[in-house]
Amino acid sequence: MLQKYRKLSEKILPIFLDKNLHIDKTNVTFDLLARGESTLNADPKSGEEESNREGTTAVDESSRSVEVMPITLKMDHPVKLAKIQEALSMAGYPDALMEGYEEGKEYESVNLNTSVSEFDDMKVKVAAAFSIADPFKRVVSIGSTVAAEMKSRATLALIFACLAIIIYIWFRFGELKFGVAAVLTLVHDVLITLGAVAVADHFGNIFGDIKISLPMIAAFLTLIGYSLNDTIVLFDRIRENLSGKQKKISHELINSSINQNLNRTILTSLTTFGVVMVLYFVGGPAIHGFAFVMMVGVVVGTYSSIFIASPILLEWEYIKNIFRIFFLAVTSPFWFPVRLMRKGN
Repeated sequence: MLQKYRKLSEKILPIFLDKNLHIDKTNVTFDLLARGESTLNADPKSGEEESNREGTTAVDESSRSVEVMPITLKMDHPVKLAKIQEALSMAGYPDALMEGYEEGKEYESVNLNTSVSEFDDMKVKVAAAFSIADPFKRVVSIGSTVAAEMKSRATLALIFACLAIIIYIWFRFGELKFGVAAVLTLVHDVLITLGAVAVADHFGNIFGDIKISLPMIAAFLTLIGYSLNDTIVLFDRIRENLSGKQKKISHELINSSINQNLNRTILTSLTTFGVVMVLYFVGGPAIHGFAFVMMVGVVVGTYSSIFIASPILLEWEYIKNIFRIFFLAVTSPFWFPVRLMRKGN
């Protein structure tokens, strides 16, 4: 067994030690820029020098070697201006870039100023500078085995989290139906919000770039906590009203509990919605997805505690029978053959 792991490590380690895995290379080419083309910061004196040189029959070699020669640097994919400037500085030409380019934008070609004598050296140094070492290269794909394991672990984590919520609320409120109602409400909130994200991504020209990302996952987790808190507050009011004359959940009891809690729910939701709406319109693209999920989630979480969680408590006997039928249908491959065998005997 030890030899097996050694052979495996000998195959894997060279892959991670390969320097090519840590190189983010941009292929560049150079073209001479014609005199008549736009040279964004070309020296205004160059035109006068050119006209003066037309009248002469011999040009001194030293002046030819320092003559400004505009060139075009072309890249195989768009590169941000900051990275272009960084590469030129690493190559030793921090002032070679012509003026007129906007910060933050990406360019596939830029114009540079150089001299005739430095042109050959510049090509080599700039091309090398665009091969920048990146020891923390981003992983953009994973294998099917690792993906399957991650999915199974995520599914187990989701199941255990739901069970933990049910058990805690069951212990806190004394009845199982409160925990089940809270979890079903959470499932509803997440699915409705996820559907809104899919619709927004389809109409990207209206809503912008709305795609599943790490900030959006954080927004979904925040939504779960917000919705669960809102539901538990309502459940707590229902439990307080149950401790009085009424010992059974009825339409009147739930209606009274919702009305007693409605002002608090609306004020809290409106305040949160206003904040995330400002983040959506002003916060910029980095937080756009997070704010969108929270905007939809606040609305969904507010109405679900009233129109989803409360009716589940009221119709608990009917819902319990549905769960019983579903459980029997899922476990039928295990108990149905046993029953057939017993009847046969």
